[in-house]
Amino acid sequence: MQTTMPATAEQLHEIQELESQTTSIRKAIPQSIEALVHELTSRQAGYVKRLSQILGREIVPIDLDLYRELLKLGLIIDKGRRLALTKLGKEVAAALP
Repeated sequence: MQTTMPATAEQLHEIQELESQTTSIRKAIPQSIEALVHELTSRQAGYVKRLSQILGREIVPIDLDLYRELLKLGLIIDKGRRLALTKLGKEVAAALP
């Protein structure tokens, strides 16, 4: 069995600093998702919304330019024969009107 040493004051300060950074990042994420939603073109938003509504392994056709745009934004992932939303893509789809 391993015993842990008590944290030093310096380590406690580092932990508190990391926790405050994490909190500020968590607060900024919803704002960045909202900004991304407003940045999407209607074509991009429509395709993300459409992908979010499919069930199972349904294939939704896409043109190559739109595919590249959404891939660069990190909203979709290529799963071989079909496309799927990334975690970010799902959050953006949930924020779409």
